This record gives sequence, structure tokens and C-alpha cells, in this order.
Amino acid sequence: MVVIAEDRASFCTIRKEAAFCVFEEDPTMPTFPEATLARFAPNKGNQVAVMDDKGLHFVDTKTGLVSCTLADSMYVALEYSPLDTFVVACEKWNPKAPSKNLHIIDANTGKIIATWEWKKTPKDAPISLKFMDDESYCFRLVP
Repeated sequence: MVVIAEDRASFCTIRKEAAFCVFEEDPTMPTFPEATLARFAPNKGNQVAVMDDKGLHFVDTKTGLVSCTLADSMYVALEYSPLDTFVVACEKWNPKAPSKNLHIIDANTGKIIATWEWKKTPKDAPISLKFMDDESYCFRLVP
């Protein structure tokens, strides 16, 4: 589990103690002091995407290594594809400096493979892209 607290995001395990659950920070995993957002790859759980002030980091949950980082990105919404191959990410729209702020990112390489403009609420952007279960096609739902 990744816990985002006021002072950092860290990987934790859950230990049951009597009627309570106790979160213990895993010292073998990286921490992200300025994290704002994190998502686990839902299918296999072998990766987590963490957004902080330095960029978007892809962390291997088995080794604790950061496999790649997209520096200088400012994503506020993230969503994995059904097979964990891609991450759909969106930055806030800036009307004074329009840019393609909705991205599909290869989760293995960190390469941005598709971009579009998204002018609405960034948190709604990932749901505007739908993958087939086998990821053979991706459809963009344009409002």
C-alpha cells in the first residue's frame, strides 16, 4: 500500500494488532517527500505511479526501484489501462498557454505515446479514454 501523508508518500504494510490495523513503513522501498498522487497498477500490482514535484515516477513494487521518471510533468489525474501497460495522465488546462495536456504513457518505458488537449476538469480526463480489456484498441470519448 502507498500512503500519502502531509510529509511524504511511502510504501506501507498492514499488520493486524488485536482489533486494530497498524501501518508500518517499508524501509526497503523509496519514499517521495513531495508526493501529490499515486496509483497502483490494478491488474498485477507490480508497479505504482507516483507524482511529486520532480515528475511522474514508476516504481517496481517487487524491487523497490524507480524504473523511469517523466521529469517536469504536473499530472493531477492518473489511471492505469486494464493490463497495466499504459497510464492515462492529465495536467491542468492552462488557457494562457494551451498545450496537449492529456497523455497516454507507456508504463514500461515512460514514453508518451499519444497526446490531446483536454479543457475540462482534469480528474475526468482519464475516463474519457477507454481501452478494450485486451488493450487491442483504445477509444477516446469526446464530450
